[in-house]
Amino acid sequence: MKLYIFCLIACLFSANVLAQTINVTNSKSFAPIKDVAIFNLDHSKSGLTDENGFLNISIFEMQDTLVFQHAGYYERVLPYTSVVLLNYKVKLEEKLIDLSEVVISANKWEQNKSEVPNKITSIEKKHIELYNPQTAADLLAYSNEVFIQKSQMGGGSPMIRGFSANSVLLVVDGIRMNNAIYRSGNLQNVITLDPNIMESAEVVFGPGSIIYGSDALGGVMDFHTKKVRLNAPDNKKYTVNLMSRFATANFEKTFHVDVNYHGKKWGWLSSVSVSDFEDLRQGANGLDEFDRLNYVERINGVDQILSNSNPNIQKESGYRQLNFLQKFRYRPNDNFDLNYTFYLTTSSDVPRYDRLVQTDGGQLKYSEWYYGPQFWMYHALNMRLQKATSIYDAAQINIAYQNVEESRFSRKFDSEDLKSQIERVNVFSLNFDFDKTIAKKTTVFYGFEALYNKVNSEAFNKNIVSGATEDIATRYPDGGSNYYALAAYTSFKFNFSEQFTFTGGARYSYIKLESSFVDNSFFDFPYDEINISNGDVIALRNLPRLILIFQLVSGLQTLMMLLRYSIPAREML
Repeated sequence: MKLYIFCLIACLFSANVLAQTINVTNSKSFAPIKDVAIFNLDHSKSGLTDENGFLNISIFEMQDTLVFQHAGYYERVLPYTSVVLLNYKVKLEEKLIDLSEVVISANKWEQNKSEVPNKITSIEKKHIELYNPQTAADLLAYSNEVFIQKSQMGGGSPMIRGFSANSVLLVVDGIRMNNAIYRSGNLQNVITLDPNIMESAEVVFGPGSIIYGSDALGGVMDFHTKKVRLNAPDNKKYTVNLMSRFATANFEKTFHVDVNYHGKKWGWLSSVSVSDFEDLRQGANGLDEFDRLNYVERINGVDQILSNSNPNIQKESGYRQLNFLQKFRYRPNDNFDLNYTFYLTTSSDVPRYDRLVQTDGGQLKYSEWYYGPQFWMYHALNMRLQKATSIYDAAQINIAYQNVEESRFSRKFDSEDLKSQIERVNVFSLNFDFDKTIAKKTTVFYGFEALYNKVNSEAFNKNIVSGATEDIATRYPDGGSNYYALAAYTSFKFNFSEQFTFTGGARYSYIKLESSFVDNSFFDFPYDEINISNGDVIALRNLPRLILIFQLVSGLQTLMMLLRYSIPAREML
């Protein structure tokens, strides 16, 4: 009997203790809220909720009035008796904190989006995770602002307001991807970027030539990979992210992992993504002319046209891709930040599907047409200085080396000659970028850029039976080409008020090209070298207009006025 009474008292005591443990959650998501301050009106008693939103409130008395306070939530005041009636479960309403959105693309520095005259679309991390795109081209397409042209599943050429290829600039972590062999035709290089390691992306619509050069005439697509995080909360040393994806449309199998080591002054980030895309399955309710009725297969040394058992399967459209990223970061203090990035991406052969379905006289024209592995590797060293001096408030230096290899192979039906064209490019770049606030309302951005591209091109026909090769005309001069570019730019921003901002700028560029021909028999040019050099101020001569941009923001409506003053170059000089 005594044991029974003791157990009953113990249960009542434990129930009373549990009942006095309050649980604070988000009113919409019901997620627990950590670090909610709970105190009485005279602040004589207080406590903080744990990571699960719990706090034992036995220190309070029934006549107390409790205050619930958190920086991200609206304050709530409840009598203790009301807390009891709520069964010790209290919900807080989240505050909507309106922060001015910042962008990096426009001047290479963070600035308020409302102060940038260009239209800019930002794709944030949460959107990338929501879209879960297969490629970086798909990521841009999901923004609903960029049109993507695809000649094959392993492709994606961004178009901005009618501009594409070498008229729009691809930038990743401040390093330009565009190089000397970016042509006017559609380019598929954007798919070499790994969307699974992207922190964010920004698309600048309209000219960005002042800051980036003439290849930003149509716009800029600026990608930002994940940063190396230092000093993680809860003193965690490592953060690991795993992701796998399967898609039935093309039987995609993707696996991604990234690991971040968090040190106090230095850390590193490693990322690997592997994707396998099989032949694409198109919708069954499309146009009949899109059906893949037959395809070519070489059997016993003879090209044969076979019937496709499922016309909705786009035979010979699949490919594979590997992406590897390695970052190191050293930040000894708030004024100095050093980052090193190594990025490597390669693929299998990528079939050119639109050519494989091309016909000639009612018969498939090509037996083979594919891009060789798209290989891209780059090393980049970024140094950022935050300490204000007489010539800058912040400065950053980017030194980068890129190695690019692209190739294309084609063979017509019933032919033994495989046409092979291979291009290799080595790219060296150096950038200095500065910003300086020279008055309370005036900021100046300026910088210098040096580029060098070394292009090697080869082409030959290879007999797939005998293995014999025969030289053919190359896509670029077979003796090699050297491309040099030097530039200096400046732009400034003056805020008349919160509603009125004035911006302007100019850029000087010097371009030099040296090319040579070894075998001139294919074209019979009257020369065996090409040498071109030009230098000019973009805003005054190459584009003989001085563009002054005013931005007026009023309530919910934004009015942008573009004033152009045509000034002949000779009058300016």
